[in-house]
Amino acid sequence: MIFTIIVLILIQFIITIEMSMVMPLAPIIASSYNINPSYISILNLGYALSGFLSPFFGYKADKFGIKKMIILSMLLFSIGCFITSFKNMYMYILGRFILGIGYFNLISLVTTYTTKIVSEKKLGFVSGIYKIAFSLGAFFAPLLTLQVTKLYSFNLIYLFLAGIGIFISILTYNFKDVTNSGELISVEEVKSLLKDKVAILYMLANISLSIPAVYFYNFTSVYLSDTGYSQAYISNIYSYTAFGSIIGGLIITFFSTKIGMKKLSLISTFFAGISLLAFITTKQWLYMGLMFGICYDTIWGLFYPVGSTFYENKVATFLTILSCVTSLTNSFSNLTGPIIYSRFGYSYLIFICAIGMFVCTLLMKWSFTIIKRKN
Repeated sequence: MIFTIIVLILIQFIITIEMSMVMPLAPIIASSYNINPSYISILNLGYALSGFLSPFFGYKADKFGIKKMIILSMLLFSIGCFITSFKNMYMYILGRFILGIGYFNLISLVTTYTTKIVSEKKLGFVSGIYKIAFSLGAFFAPLLTLQVTKLYSFNLIYLFLAGIGIFISILTYNFKDVTNSGELISVEEVKSLLKDKVAILYMLANISLSIPAVYFYNFTSVYLSDTGYSQAYISNIYSYTAFGSIIGGLIITFFSTKIGMKKLSLISTFFAGISLLAFITTKQWLYMGLMFGICYDTIWGLFYPVGSTFYENKVATFLTILSCVTSLTNSFSNLTGPIIYSRFGYSYLIFICAIGMFVCTLLMKWSFTIIKRKN
């Protein structure tokens, strides 16, 4: 089990580095392909759309084995990274689409596999460790990519990630196969899941929670670049936010059991909204980034583990449906973000993110209440 957890931690770390390095480097990537930085999210639209395939992989994981889908998803991530390493805009779009399939599968399948090998009492603790790995990836990505792009180009990092991904894929062959404790899920059960009130509320909460993933993270670097801040300062802000994420992982690890994963989810989501409002009223970017990182990544570290406790034999299917919802929201955000930013400005985007956090808090509370009544 220790070997398995370590490999799953490596998966979290690697896929986070790829995701996190794109956001602060948006101005540099836009310059490389001669496009307006405010439209950089268009290049990442394929990445966002790739999550639509996640429910298919989740269904196959519930039916034929989670291990097989983890290996396949890791290989797709590696292939996508290799394609992205070519210095061509169209290869960049295609590569990020393929690696995105792997990413959206892995963020749900890692949690699903963990629920099969650890008890629910330890799930919060292990999820906190995963979140720390995620946060470390987000923390080091801006610093690493800034130095590499100064000496070479960001494409070289993708070649490195492709090699690491292949190595991790080989390690996952040593995982043990795990199966559902009950009957295998059917297509009819998947359809009924989509009609379940708790599932619907949690998916709506997922939509609200996913909004800052593009509106905040993608456009903060664009806004700061437009207002004259250096790339080094922009990278520092993302590093502060990522450091807050590390603190969030520690909070999950040591307090999720004492406070309860559900209660901690509600608290962190509400205060994530408060910290976003502070971005509009103050220019203390570093400190506000730290506060937002703590709150936002605490809820993201708990969102999937909490959702994994709702349905016993549909865990992979449900969590990959959530990944699909995230993908849908990211696609919408990537399309609308440039329009809102150019017409209304950065503050309007942040205000939308803050409202999303408050709505997410209410929707999660509603779903938890229904679950409690059922039990």
